[in-house]
Amino acid sequence: MIRDISNNELTELPAAVFRTLRRLTVLHLSSNHIKTLDGILLQSLQQLEDVDISRNELEQLPPQLFEGANYF
Repeated sequence: MIRDISNNELTELPAAVFRTLRRLTVLHLSSNHIKTLDGILLQSLQQLEDVDISRNELEQLPPQLFEGANYF
């Protein structure tokens, strides 16, 4: 399953927004205005293989964001 929500002027994402998308394999969030990401944002996405968070306003990432990730 692929979700491309790039170029949508998003400024934030609720921590549980992707919780029910357990089969998600590709997530593109590039070219938004996201300033912070919650550390648990990707935790339920065990099949995630590709994440693009480029071209946002992120200054740092929470250390636990990619914890348990299978895509690195």
